[in-house]
This record gives sequence, structure tokens and C-alpha cells, in this order.
Amino acid sequence: TEFFPEKVRKNLNKGFAQATDIADYLVREYNIPFREAHEIVGRLVKACEEGQYDLENLPEEKWKSVLPEGIHIPQEVRTVEFAFKSKRGKGSASSQSVEDQMEKAKRELQRFQ
Repeated sequence: TEFFPEKVRKNLNKGFAQATDIADYLVREYNIPFREAHEIVGRLVKACEEGQYDLENLPEEKWKSVLPEGIHIPQEVRTVEFAFKSKRGKGSASSQSVEDQMEKAKRELQRFQ
């Protein structure tokens, strides 16, 4: 099997894979209740859909028009990479966890050869 990282990344952005992680960031950094953070991110996603953007390239003025006064989300937090890096649990989408799962799958496949 061959993977094309840029194609995967592009498709992840289309699906707003980092939306929940942005909401989690608002909860962690600004102590916003998750329900409210989820609503804010929903408005950001709607702005993306209306302008045919993804969360990474949504213009700054759109972010400012949606985010409450005094709230700023750094560019790095808006990325799919940040979403994956923020995962840490066993079986999660973190790089280490995915590598571990792939190694386990390879060992399982070798049993059948």
C-alpha cells in the first residue's frame, strides 16, 4: 500500500479534523465551557464552508469576527498536525500510537505468512 501524505492532509482539512481540538484549546486556555467552545468552532466551520476555506487558511478577519473579544487561536493550533500532536492516549491518533499500531499489525500479518 502506498500513501500520499499531501493528499491525506488535504482531505483531513476538508473534513475539519482539527475542529474538536480547537474547541479543546478554547476550554484549556480560556476556561470557556465546552458547549460554548463547540458553538464558536461551529461558527468558524460555517465561515469556512461559506467561503470555501479550511480552518488552516480561513482569513484572519474571519477568525476575529467569530472569536469573542480577547480570544486568539495561534496559527499552529489551527493545523491538522497540531490536532494529531495533541493526542497522547494509547490507541489515539498520535504519531507514536499510530506507529505502535502499525508495528503490531505488521507482526500480526507476519504470523500468517
